[in-house]
Amino acid sequence: MLMPSRIIVPWLQALALVLPAFSRPGRAQEPPAGSYAQQPVITEQLHQHLRFEADGTGRRDLHLRVRVQTEAGVQALGEIAYGYNSAEETLTIDSVLVHKASGGIVAAGPDAVQDATAPVARLAPVYSDLRHKILTVPSLRPGDTLELHAVWTRQRPLAPGHFWYQEDFDAEGVVLDERLELNVPRAIYLKVKSAPGVEPDVSDAGDRRVYRWKHANLAVLTDEDRRQRTAADAWKPKVHSVQVSTFRSWEDVGRWYWALARGREAVSPEVRAKAQALVRDRRTRRDTLEAYRYVSLSFGVGRYQPHAAAEVLANQYGDCKDKHTLLASLLAAVGLRAYPALVSSGAEIDIDVPSPLQFDHMISAVPEGDAFIWLDTTPGVSPFGFLLYGLRTKQALVIPVDEAPRLRVTAREPPFPTSMQVDVTGRLTDFGTLKVSVRHIVRGDAEVILRLGFRATPPAQWKALATAMATGEGLYGEVTDVQPDDPTATRDPFQFTFVLTKSGYLEWSGKRAHVPGPLPPIDFPADTSDTAGPHTSVSDQEFAVRLKLALPAGVTARAPVPVELVRPYGQYRSSYVVRGDTITMERMLHLTGGIFSRADQRDLAALFRVIREDERQEVALERAASAVDSTVPKSATADELHRNGLAALDNGDFRTALRLFRRTVELEPRHQ
Repeated sequence: MLMPSRIIVPWLQALALVLPAFSRPGRAQEPPAGSYAQQPVITEQLHQHLRFEADGTGRRDLHLRVRVQTEAGVQALGEIAYGYNSAEETLTIDSVLVHKASGGIVAAGPDAVQDATAPVARLAPVYSDLRHKILTVPSLRPGDTLELHAVWTRQRPLAPGHFWYQEDFDAEGVVLDERLELNVPRAIYLKVKSAPGVEPDVSDAGDRRVYRWKHANLAVLTDEDRRQRTAADAWKPKVHSVQVSTFRSWEDVGRWYWALARGREAVSPEVRAKAQALVRDRRTRRDTLEAYRYVSLSFGVGRYQPHAAAEVLANQYGDCKDKHTLLASLLAAVGLRAYPALVSSGAEIDIDVPSPLQFDHMISAVPEGDAFIWLDTTPGVSPFGFLLYGLRTKQALVIPVDEAPRLRVTAREPPFPTSMQVDVTGRLTDFGTLKVSVRHIVRGDAEVILRLGFRATPPAQWKALATAMATGEGLYGEVTDVQPDDPTATRDPFQFTFVLTKSGYLEWSGKRAHVPGPLPPIDFPADTSDTAGPHTSVSDQEFAVRLKLALPAGVTARAPVPVELVRPYGQYRSSYVVRGDTITMERMLHLTGGIFSRADQRDLAALFRVIREDERQEVALERAASAVDSTVPKSATADELHRNGLAALDNGDFRTALRLFRRTVELEPRHQ
């Protein structure tokens, strides 16, 4: 899978917290002594009991018993957060006990549990119903055992007469006994789907039906096991352990959502005025759509029902549903339509189980003949018609106003070729200092990431942002003069430049030196040759890095050996040329997405290894005998001499350091 560039990582990774489980009675079978001695925690019992009623109300009991074995385990369990949706349910953590290894029990008091806004909702708390109960576990040390019990009570169902749920059994940590029990009315329709190998026991009692699943994870994964599993999971659809839903069809799910959203797109006088102002100088339908896409709002989470368009416009923030609602209202004001489209930004949906829980995002579908123009209003800086990687070629539930909701596949390809170009231009000074200008020209997923990063970062912090990106690309040194494009000017690729200065980049050993080309590595998929599964469909990709570097006077260079590789799915080419005192380097990789998607993974891994070997080639430099002792420019100041002397000392070039320090003292005997 060809993922966006590693220039910057904008996505916040959620901290996986402990799953609840069962209490003390009936200990699970102990593993052989010493089997899990190095594991931070051992989950002895993890039991969940769910009961739903026909009206959609219900209760979830969670019981946990976990043994803490190391300080890392104490850190993981010292503070535990459980989320809940305050619009429909309450959460009570009513029992927290720490069984001490030395004997005795420490119980957590009421003040150990705090109610707080969930971290992802803090940017827009008014718009979010997602909250956390944060439990501080008292007196927990290695060797202790933690027990807790928590209850979620659903009092106001989001969809009266319906409920849905999904569960993923723990496959990472050691779990001796994990159980899930689901108790529902026999008379209702319920779709139940289990992953292969985790089929439930089903029994009836009166007017109730009970499903029971059992699971254990006794394997201890090594780091290599986790790496292979992570790589393999990237190529195959996510399969949930258990899924349940009372919806009979996707059309029913769509009609339920439209009942929540109906009327929210009403065109208020304020919305109409905004619409007219935005399209005043727009002549085409596309111009109109682009104008509305630039309405900038912050992100919110936590509810299914969107806010009214007029409210979103007034507050100037909202989540993906709110942003679509405002866009649809603005377009309606000038006679255009945009339909809500529910989609999953991560896993593929399972079409066998119609459920709102399978969606985590909303985009807009603008009808155009028999097809749609797909717009994602959430980033606010995406090029027109562009969907990020996780939204392309996905089943989306489109909900038209006057037709039945239906699943449609989103755009397979971006509306333009995906590319990344990095141009590095500059010189090596007589002191061995590298001073270059670095320019990135980016189109595609990485482009949106960069636009988001620079839009969210104050100009005073651009230097820190660019330094982090340069370091991530292996370009080390002092970053100055950071100049990004306007993040909202999306008709053209995004560009940003900065100046990079690295003292001591060149280290002489007598008359000779070897230096790598100061270029970032080509970005491509990780090596997945030891994993199974086909590649996900990707678009055509092109990467290019170029260098033009002037050398000091009296220094000659020998270029590395160029490489050219051609495969059915792509081509890699590098060139290295020395002309006079200037060396130019170029590395280019082109991948044809449709063929690449079907390429053999071992062949891909071999190609990528050759590219990495090519990137490790160095430029051989040699200076004339007359230049060996004349590397200090006559115009150099004492500060420059001292600074470069320190750099030479750090690099182990003691002869050069001594010469520079002597020259410093000659110029300024009292230099500090």
